[in-house]
Amino acid sequence: MGQIVPPLPGARGAPPPAPPSGFGAQAREAEKESESKLEKVKDEYEKRMSQLERRLQDEREKTLVNQIKSQEEQVTAAKVEVSLKELQDRLRRDRRDQDQEEAKAKLEKRAEELETRLAQERETWVVTLKNQLAAREGQDKEVEVHFAMRIQEMERRWLEEKANWQRVAMAKDEEIRTLRSLAEKLKGADTELSKISMEKKILDERVTELSKDRAEALARLHNASERENESIQIKAELLLSRQQAAMIQERLERDLASLRSSAREREERLLADQERLQRDLATVKQRFDAEKDSELRRVKVENEADLARHKEAAERANAELQRLRAVCGALEQQAASSVAQINELKSSSEELNKTQEYYKAEFVVLQRKWVEREKEVRAEVAEQSLQKCVEKDAELRRVKIEYEADLARHKEAAERAGVELQRLRAVCGALERQGASSRAQLDKLKRSSAEWEKTQERYKAEFVVLQRKWVEREKEIRAEAAEKSLQMLESEKTRLKIMAQAEINARAAKISDQLRKETESAKSRLEGDLRVELEGEFQIRLQELKVEREAVRTQLENEISRLRRESAQKEAAWSERLLAKESEVIASRTCADEAARRLSLEEESRQAADRRAFELEKSVQDAREQGTVLQNSLRALRQRLEEAEAGTGRLEREKTEFERLFSAQSAQAQCVQESLEQARTQLARESQSAKIAQNALDQAEKSLGSLRQELILNTQAQKTEFERALAQKDQEILQLIAQARELQLGRERLAAEAAGKAREQAQSSASDLPEQGGS
Repeated sequence: MGQIVPPLPGARGAPPPAPPSGFGAQAREAEKESESKLEKVKDEYEKRMSQLERRLQDEREKTLVNQIKSQEEQVTAAKVEVSLKELQDRLRRDRRDQDQEEAKAKLEKRAEELETRLAQERETWVVTLKNQLAAREGQDKEVEVHFAMRIQEMERRWLEEKANWQRVAMAKDEEIRTLRSLAEKLKGADTELSKISMEKKILDERVTELSKDRAEALARLHNASERENESIQIKAELLLSRQQAAMIQERLERDLASLRSSAREREERLLADQERLQRDLATVKQRFDAEKDSELRRVKVENEADLARHKEAAERANAELQRLRAVCGALEQQAASSVAQINELKSSSEELNKTQEYYKAEFVVLQRKWVEREKEVRAEVAEQSLQKCVEKDAELRRVKIEYEADLARHKEAAERAGVELQRLRAVCGALERQGASSRAQLDKLKRSSAEWEKTQERYKAEFVVLQRKWVEREKEIRAEAAEKSLQMLESEKTRLKIMAQAEINARAAKISDQLRKETESAKSRLEGDLRVELEGEFQIRLQELKVEREAVRTQLENEISRLRRESAQKEAAWSERLLAKESEVIASRTCADEAARRLSLEEESRQAADRRAFELEKSVQDAREQGTVLQNSLRALRQRLEEAEAGTGRLEREKTEFERLFSAQSAQAQCVQESLEQARTQLARESQSAKIAQNALDQAEKSLGSLRQELILNTQAQKTEFERALAQKDQEILQLIAQARELQLGRERLAAEAAGKAREQAQSSASDLPEQGGS
């Protein structure tokens, strides 16, 4: 009931039902879509898996490559270590060989240098001693001759200066008289100028023209005064140079005193060292005598023969010392004669001081008289001016006539003043010549002081060189003596032990006796040959020293003559310069005189044209000119007084210089005595050095042994240094290996981190798959 029967297939009426057919198609399409999605997801996951597998494969390949590289690096590091060790061993061997060869060459050079230094020092000592003795003998003679000549020159110059000063004093008296007369005339002219000032205004234009001409003349006079000032400055420079020479002399004396004290201390110290060395040698000889037995008798006989030879050499040295003492006596006599000459110089300098004081007193008296006379002249001029004022108020016309007469008298006075000026110029020329002579004397003193300084510096340099050589030689002798004593003791002990063992063994004793005889015979032959060679060399060296001494003496004589010629040339040049300056001063003065004469001629011509109109103006101008002349003359007189005072100061300084020269000569005599004492001590030392030279060969052999020991020590030290450097390099290599291992560990850590990241990505992708399937 209610059932729906499906239609028959062949029925036409009703169509097929629509809903069932549409639902099936949708289901099929949904299934197809889901299958396509699943396939897509599957493909994506497969792609991701393939990518992850590729990444894993790449990371595995990288890790394998890194492992292979690390293994290769380890292999190369091992190879590098092996090659480094081989190179280090090779370098050690090469350095060891080079160091041994260099040390051997150095030791050979050192032995040769020691031998050459011994010979050179001996030669230099002898040469320096002989040169010093010859130079000092020549210097003493030159100093005596020089002082005698200087004393004669000083006496002659003093007489000339005395005569010049007397002439100057007479000339100054005459100048004072003329100046007083001119001052009286000037007073009258001044009173007249005060009255005629109104008339002067009209004539100002004329005065300006004449003032221009006067300015030109004054400029010329000013140039002449400047040249005179230059001459005064030159004199001041001469005084300063003398003071500098005195200071240099004092400094040299101080240096000489210090050198003497140092030389004495040095001699005392060397004598003490010499005595100590002698005591040490005596103790060493006693020890050797105690240790040596009957086998050294023959050696003792040979030593006695050597001692006899040394005694003969000592006797010859004593004879040389006696000869030197005789030379010292002669030098002392020369020093006594020089002391007497210096005493005479002192007495002459005292007389010079007395005369200087006398002239100073005379100058003071003249100055006082001059002041008193000026006061009197001023009083007289004031009285005359008052009288003239009273008379001129009454008689102006008569005054004009008198003015003409006064002008004529003023002209005559001006001419007389010109004559006086010329005479004063002549006196100035004489004074300048005197200054030139004093300059020449000062130049000579400068040259002598320069020569003395040069000799002192040469002596100082030689003394310093000798001191240095002596100190070095002393150190070497001490070191060699100590080494010799120790080495000789050790060699003797070892030889005695060998001889004791030889006595125990008869066969060894016979062989040792034969060897000893052969060595002793060879030693005696060598010693004889060495002695003959040393004596021959000593004679040859003495002859060479004599020849060198003569050559040095000739060179010194030539040098002294050359210096004298140069000093003469310099003196001539200075004299020419002074003459040229004097001629310039005279020319300037003549120009000034000519200008003054031209002015006077122009004034006379203009006065002849306008004599009546301008008589008063011309008289005023003449009075002014005379006033300027008087002022210039007063200035010149003051300058001359200052020069006279400077001359007295110069003489006092020369006295002090003579005293210093005396002290320097006495110091030089003491230096000569000290040098003779040094020569004696050096001769004694030379005799000792001759004894030391016989044992030089033994010392050389022993020094070679010590040098070999030093070479061994140096090689050991170099070996330790090289091993230390190798250890440092090994440490550096270990550090590099540790760094390589750290790099390898870092790479492994990076590989582990990459693998962990890949796993995490794979896990994340695997977790993403079910999530997508659920969606």
